[in-house]
Amino acid sequence: MTITETTRPGCGSDLTRLLSGEESAKQKLQGPADLFRELRALDASAREADYLQSPGVWDVDGLKDDLRIAQSKATMPSANGANAASEANGVNGQESGEAMFRELKRLSPGTLKEKYFVRGEWDMVALDMDLEFVLKCGGQCPAEIFKELQKFSPGAVKEDYFSEATKEWDLEGLLEDLELSRAQHPAVSS
Repeated sequence: MTITETTRPGCGSDLTRLLSGEESAKQKLQGPADLFRELRALDASAREADYLQSPGVWDVDGLKDDLRIAQSKATMPSANGANAASEANGVNGQESGEAMFRELKRLSPGTLKEKYFVRGEWDMVALDMDLEFVLKCGGQCPAEIFKELQKFSPGAVKEDYFSEATKEWDLEGLLEDLELSRAQHPAVSS
């Protein structure tokens, strides 16, 4: 997935670090179990089993990626002045899901609870993926991203990215095509 990098007030350096893939010297020196403990402190819903490929074999890249995301979320102020990680660090997934949904709703007001809260449970995977995606989009709405794509590719049509039936945008495809168009037309300014 490719992303448009923009800066939002209050999260510039952390979002830039997240997007650039930099990791701290501390993370480079830590073992997987230490990284998991650090992730768990930021995200109570993190489960060790999600990062163990087999007994004693860790998915270190996935662990580092999720830790960077959790650290980025931890520094982002929410509507009430707290940060998402402190709100999400509840005893169960219910509190964590509610906090993640509030943050996603703050960043993307059109977000519907029904998409993430199904049969009395939060879909934590979908929440995490969409929250990460919205953070990477820099808060731009899909219509704005589409207008930017049209600057680079005037033949782009809304129907390729927006379904009238579901009223949903194909954000991943939209961002991917925008990045490709930018690469093909570097002289066009946005």
